Amino acid sequence: MTIDLPDTPNILIVDDEQMVLTLGRVILERKGYRVCVALSGEEALAMCRESEFKPDCVIIDYTMPAMNGRDTLIAIRKILPSVPAIISSGYSDDEIAEEMEGIPVSGMIHKPYRQDSLLAALNAALAIS
Repeated sequence: MTIDLPDTPNILIVDDEQMVLTLGRVILERKGYRVCVALSGEEALAMCRESEFKPDCVIIDYTMPAMNGRDTLIAIRKILPSVPAIISSGYSDDEIAEEMEGIPVSGMIHKPYRQDSLLAALNAALAIS
């Protein structure tokens, strides 16, 4: 169910819950994606600035302590302006859409991740990037 790209896409998952990171990583690596994870917005920013791993898409938890998903995405886009982003949350899409108004996102996904939903959101985000 992964999209057919010449190179394996790099995916960065940002979430303060280790279980969510592990689940996302397992699902995506089984489908052939290269995955890096970050436990905070700050860690994600450091990875985007300093790492050789440049994400083709980021999946960002909307609610994290210190630096929330909205602020994390804004900061990541200063480094990687065109990177597609999927916002993940337990909140309703309407609540998130209102808070994210004016900040382009490629999709939203609810937690806990379900394999089919995660792959569909990721495939859509990569197809439009």
